[in-house]
Amino acid sequence: MRKYHHLKLWKLIGLFYLLLVSYFSLRMPSSNYGEGVLPDKILHTLTYLFAGIWFGLLIDRKYLTLVFISLCAFGYSMELIQESTGYRYYEIEDQWANMAGAFLGCLLTLVPSLNLIKYLEKTLFKVK
Repeated sequence: MRKYHHLKLWKLIGLFYLLLVSYFSLRMPSSNYGEGVLPDKILHTLTYLFAGIWFGLLIDRKYLTLVFISLCAFGYSMELIQESTGYRYYEIEDQWANMAGAFLGCLLTLVPSLNLIKYLEKTLFKVK
C-alpha cells in the first residue's frame, strides 16, 4: 500500500467512483442515447483509464497487475449485467475499450510525476 495521509478518503472516493460507473453502466438509456459529447468507446476508455490511475496509485506497484485484472473483471461484469437488463447489450468493443483504459491507467501510475493523489494531498490538505 502506498503511503498517503488520507488513504481512507482516497479509497472511499474510488469506491464512490465505481458506484457511479455501475449506475451509468446499468441505468436505462435516455431517448437521445448515443448522441453524447464523446463517442461511446472513448468514454469507456477514459472511464477505465481514470479508474486504473486512481486504484493503481492507491496500491503498491507490485500489485498493478491485480488492479488491471480487477478492473477488467469489473468491466466484464458490467457488460454481462447490461445484457441481462433487456435494454442494454453486451458489446465486445466496449470490453476492449475498458481494458485499454485500465491498462493505460495502470501504466501511467508508473510515472512518479503524475501522482494525482499526492498532488491532491498537497493542494487540498497542505501535506508535504
